[in-house]
This record gives sequence, structure tokens and C-alpha cells, in this order.
Amino acid sequence: MTFYTFCDTLNVGKFLEITHRQRKGDSMSFYFALGLFIGTISVLCCGASFLVCFTFWTFAQSDKFFTVLKEGYTKAIMSNGKPVRLVMRSENHRFRKELEGTSGRPQDWDIVEYTPPAIAPATPSNMEGAWTRITRTLRFVSGVYLFDDLVWIGFPPAYSVYTYTFHWSSRVQDPRGEGMKQVQRSEAVSHILAPQQEVYFALIEAAKTSELVPVNASVALTVRIMNPFKALFNTHQWLKTVINQSEPLIREVIGRYTFKALTESRETASNELENDEGFKAHRKTLEMEYGVNIVLAQFRSIEPSGKHADEITKISLQEYTAQQELKKAEQKVKIADEEAKAIGILARATKGRLQEELGAVVALGLAAVELRKMELLPKGLLVLGGQAPVMSLPFSASDKKTQ
Repeated sequence: MTFYTFCDTLNVGKFLEITHRQRKGDSMSFYFALGLFIGTISVLCCGASFLVCFTFWTFAQSDKFFTVLKEGYTKAIMSNGKPVRLVMRSENHRFRKELEGTSGRPQDWDIVEYTPPAIAPATPSNMEGAWTRITRTLRFVSGVYLFDDLVWIGFPPAYSVYTYTFHWSSRVQDPRGEGMKQVQRSEAVSHILAPQQEVYFALIEAAKTSELVPVNASVALTVRIMNPFKALFNTHQWLKTVINQSEPLIREVIGRYTFKALTESRETASNELENDEGFKAHRKTLEMEYGVNIVLAQFRSIEPSGKHADEITKISLQEYTAQQELKKAEQKVKIADEEAKAIGILARATKGRLQEELGAVVALGLAAVELRKMELLPKGLLVLGGQAPVMSLPFSASDKKTQ
């Protein structure tokens, strides 16, 4: 090998080494650029997805395209002014048509109890757990989780959610400190509370008791909607209809009782309506016609009205106060009787103990009696606040000599 050949060999080796380094650097640059490109596309896609989801979520707040449906809520979907379907969110309830099929009757929208199928708990594998975490992250990043409480309505304006003005009464604390007062409320709503229960108040004014005393009665109605289609579309204002149709029966029930009988239970609500057979039959009629079930009906307050209201209230308060004082006196007498019985039992026990003890001492003779007296004398003096005496005992002559 000549000198030039050796030099050429060195140059080729360096050239190959340089070429390999350049290719390696180009490969790293390629993968870096590819990763950057994929990351950018992912961020843009997630951002676009989140923006789209957030836009539809914003529309859903005003019932456009989608609507927000909370647990225990039911909404009616309208098309050209006609109800086409109802949507409800409840884990343990379903519409009858969902379980039995469609028949085109109003009864299809009866709410029936439903027990979800039990799913046996399974321990996920490492792969399943990793996949769950990945999908959860993707749902959050892409904004898909915003659709969890949304229900599809349709394309506006062809489809919309039924909206109406709801009027009801509630009891609130009187700011003047005079107890509770009933307040009328109204609000434009796009849902009906079904199947969950709700309490509403009805004010029955100037009802007459059996002795013709005019009273204002506040009635608490615990209501459950059993068929939201009937409640929304069989009448214009379902709660107002229920109260108006129930008012004559409530007045009739009030007319069977005296004012004292209606107000004698001040701590708890009365059950006159619950025990009335006519009102029970009226409940079934309301459920059949309007899909409204009155679960519980109770008088919450009975107050006299008219020009003699203050006088009747004063007399009633005096009677109530007298009854409370009588109950307190009876309780004191009962306590005194119990204490007297306890004292009697203790006295008899003490008497028996003393008789047995003294009988045993007397049986031992006069010396035992004198000795017992000497034992008890210091205790008696201590009880009376004195000091125990120092008692000298007689000694025999032989004892004196030894001393």
C-alpha cells in the first residue's frame, strides 16, 4: 500500500463517519418535528372540541339544541306547538312506554318504579384501569363531560322546551316576628318536578267550623306527579286546578269539627283530611284526570278570621296556657307520688332492718344491749355535731396493782 493509498483510505473513513452522524442528526430532527406536529394537532383538536362542547353547553342553558336535565326533573319537548315527547332523569323511575312500548295513549307517560339491573363489581385489570384513566382524561380535556347532563332537543325553532308560568304558595318566617306567613310566588319554568315529591301550601279563607266560627286554614299538600303529560297538558295550571277542586272538600271537612278540635294539637299537624273518606276518593280522581297524587294533606295552621278573631285567639290562648299549666301540675303530682312511694319503701326497709338487728341484740341479754348503746352513742353525738366522749372502763383491783 502506497502513502497516497493510505491517505485516501483515511479520508474515506472520515467521510463515512461524518455522513453517519449527519444521517443520525437528521433522523432525530425528523422525529422531533413529527412529535411537535402531532402534539400541536392534538392541542388544536382538543381545543376545538372543548370550544364546540362549551358552545353547545352554553346553548343548553337557554334550551337551544340541548337542555340541562337534573335528577328528579321532567321536561316536555315541543314541535310546532305540540308535545312530541317527554324526557325525565330518574335512576329508579321510568315512563311506562319505555318499559311496555308505545301505544299512543296519555297513560304511556305514567311514571312507574324501575329497578336498575344489578351489576356485579369486577376488579379491573391494569390495562383496563390505565385505559379508564386515559379516557377520563380525554373526556375532560376535550370537554365531552359537559354533555353528561344534557339531553338532545332538536334543531330550533322547530323543536323547543315547553315553558309556562308556575304559581305556588310557600310559608316563610314573618319579618315582624309573628311566626310563619304564607307568600304567593310565581316563576317561568321549563320543567316539572317529577317523580320527586314537593310540598305546596293552600290557603282556605273564611271557612266555617261546626259552630260557625270563621277561620283561615293553611293546608300543606305533599304532591307527587304520576303523569307529567296529564299535569302539563290536561289543564292550564295543574296546581291551581288541584287546589281549586280540593277547596270545597277541605271546607266541608272543616265544617265537621269545632274550632277547639281543629286547634287542640298545636305541636303537630292534624290528620282530619287524611281520615276523611271523601277526600281520599277525591285524591284518586285527581290522579286519574291530572296525573297528580296528593301523598299527604294536613292542616298546618287554623286561625280565626272576622271581627271576633282577636277575641277568639285570646280565649284559645288562655285555654291552651291553662292546659299546659294543668299538665305541669299533674306532672308535679306524679313526681311527688313517686317520691312518696320511694320514701315508704325506704322506711319499711329501715324498720325491718332495725327490728331484726335489735331483736338479735335483745336476745343476747342486758349486757349486749348496754354494749350496743355504747357503740351507737359516739355516732349519734357526731351526727348532732358533738364530739365522741372518752369513756372510762372499770378495772379490777388486780389490774390497778399491776399499773
